[in-house]
Amino acid sequence: IILPIAISDGPHNRLGAENDANMVEAGGGQRLPPPAKWTGAVQDLKVMDVSGCSSLLKPNVSRKGDANAFGAWCHKVRETRRVLTVPLEQILLWADRPIDLVKVDAQGMDLRVVQSGGPFLSRVRRFQLEVISDDCTPLYTGQPRCSHVVQTMAGLGFIPVRPTPCTPRFPRERVTHHCELEVVFVQEKREPEQAARDAPFLFYHNIAINGCVGAFFARQLANLTKQPPGGRAVARLGHVWVKGHGSYLGAGYLSRLWSGLQAEHRGLPYVCPRLCFKRDCPSESAPGNPPCEELDTKAELKDVAKYKGGRCPW
Repeated sequence: IILPIAISDGPHNRLGAENDANMVEAGGGQRLPPPAKWTGAVQDLKVMDVSGCSSLLKPNVSRKGDANAFGAWCHKVRETRRVLTVPLEQILLWADRPIDLVKVDAQGMDLRVVQSGGPFLSRVRRFQLEVISDDCTPLYTGQPRCSHVVQTMAGLGFIPVRPTPCTPRFPRERVTHHCELEVVFVQEKREPEQAARDAPFLFYHNIAINGCVGAFFARQLANLTKQPPGGRAVARLGHVWVKGHGSYLGAGYLSRLWSGLQAEHRGLPYVCPRLCFKRDCPSESAPGNPPCEELDTKAELKDVAKYKGGRCPW
């Protein structure tokens, strides 16, 4: 786990102050010795009303009134703080060893974090980045969308661990925070034994509605629950058991390869509730679906009420 290091520019914690010449404030009351050669830079952190939205980037104010925008809670800057930022290259120098996974969630700066790894990126076997789907409006000014991130990461030698459409196959019914995809990137050129070790990291590859390869009607959920399609998973809403975290209500997956509702699809393609998509029905549906024009929306809604797990997980 890599934690950001922020340096206060107050008189008592200023980097280089006479009484603090050899120590750095690392947050939470911790003090760390600086590296022999510090390569960071002081930048402006925009602190939002919702702290999790804080970023080095400015909020994208042009999103107001945009039908493809989400995250209205991430638009108001409460204050600006001067912080010392550390490039990934510096972190990798400190670590001085191969790293299985670097998880980045830098609020629009994920790609820049990877690019700051410089010549030491080869030490990282996998990255998890949070990226914005191509059909959604970015939260921040200058935040790249999925296609740009995937293309740039390929130039750096990393590709998605599983096929990752940057736009949903079918138009989404509503825009939510699931416009943010969590994509695991792996080294494109790697030894076969490294590829065989990807399975535990598929838990971190969550692309929500972008991963839907087909749609099913709510009335089909009971049968799909008993007999999921071979080689695929069924996405639905329900109580998901996560080892070490207990049960929670969220998007889960059913498959012939495991029993019960699981929190991850383990790299399988999956089918999703039809109500996740706009009413112009998807061209590909689960086997046995009636033609879209024969669908009675009211009847579908009754099915949703009957099979409450058939609501859209996203």
